[in-house]
Amino acid sequence: MIRYTRNGDADLDGKCGDADVTLLGAFYDNGVTTNFEWMNGDFNYDGRVDDADVTLLGAFYDEAATPLAGADLSAKYGAEFAAAFAAGQAMAVPEPTSLTVLGLGAVGLFARRRRK
Repeated sequence: MIRYTRNGDADLDGKCGDADVTLLGAFYDNGVTTNFEWMNGDFNYDGRVDDADVTLLGAFYDEAATPLAGADLSAKYGAEFAAAFAAGQAMAVPEPTSLTVLGLGAVGLFARRRRK
């Protein structure tokens, strides 16, 4: 099946939410197994379901859904899983100064292109 979806959407329902956390948690083994696919939670296509995939899930977790508590994640999947999820959520919101730098860089490139 081929479908456009968000990063972290293992069940292809169009959003990255609790069902995806549950699915990834079921296959999470911190990289021991090396033949996983997207539907198992391998969001970076390295064949493993590890902290990198949990971090991606945390980054794209649907903000409109009820946030999962770190204690709940730790109890269900372990402390490493919860820490990687929190790291991904911290990455999800871009820093305003980084957007300003990107905007200034884009303006500079456009101005340079016009001069030629």
